[in-house]
Amino acid sequence: MVTRSHLFKKIRYEEGGGAGVEFGLVLPILLLILIAVIEYGWLMTTQIVLSNAVAEGARAGIKANEYEDEDPEEFAKLAVKESFWLGPMEDDQIVAVIEDEGDSLPRRINVRVENWIYQPFTGYLPDKMLPDALAAKSVMAFP
Repeated sequence: MVTRSHLFKKIRYEEGGGAGVEFGLVLPILLLILIAVIEYGWLMTTQIVLSNAVAEGARAGIKANEYEDEDPEEFAKLAVKESFWLGPMEDDQIVAVIEDEGDSLPRRINVRVENWIYQPFTGYLPDKMLPDALAAKSVMAFP
């Protein structure tokens, strides 16, 4: 004969599905955190590569030999396009300007990229959490 206390002990010790239910409840939150880490890592990588490409363009611009008819602005634009390996970049997105304000300051080249459209890596995060476009700027003085 089965007593009530024996029946309750049997029911109480059969909790095999509890871990699966808890995992099912926590899994969406963990996946959202993982996707956010991946997306923001991609955003930071893209920003760093863009900043380095613009700095490389400024370096190439100051190394151009103007006495041999080499245009520093065109060299800078070409170096930015070659250094940025994450996606296509149009010529109108790159601005390179030589600033010459007289004898008080040295000649400088100002290279910048404005409004490069950011392409998300996963696409699962809302648009309000990510920027639409990225920008970078670098200024270097001529030797």
